[in-house]
Amino acid sequence: ARPRRRPPRSSIGSGPNAPVPAMVVHGGRAPGGPAPVPQAYHDRKLFLANLSFGIDSEDAMRSLLANRGLLDGVHEIKVPLDPEEGKPRGYAFVSFQTTELATRALEALDGAADGCGRAMEARFAQRAVA
Repeated sequence: ARPRRRPPRSSIGSGPNAPVPAMVVHGGRAPGGPAPVPQAYHDRKLFLANLSFGIDSEDAMRSLLANRGLLDGVHEIKVPLDPEEGKPRGYAFVSFQTTELATRALEALDGAADGCGRAMEARFAQRAVA
């Protein structure tokens, strides 16, 4: 008897040969697409990138959010600084009390000017890989 042959793998589905979703490749959102549905781990935490170096503290970030009506519901703000020079690294993390508030903030901040002339990039934060 001949061994049974498997049908060829479909390009749709799961497994090692499955395509990688665009949301993973492009930092959480498909190019030109809607904001992604947040995942369980960081469904309330945003990563804000491309910040000008004038956003150098939690107070500066808090002011930026307040000017856009997004301060209510903020749980935590982190603006990492370079440990040697003490200068901002150009990104921040903002946690919100609910997923709905985080989604609203993401939609309002992604592509918006940061007040110092730069267009911010906003996306849901990813868990750091150790």
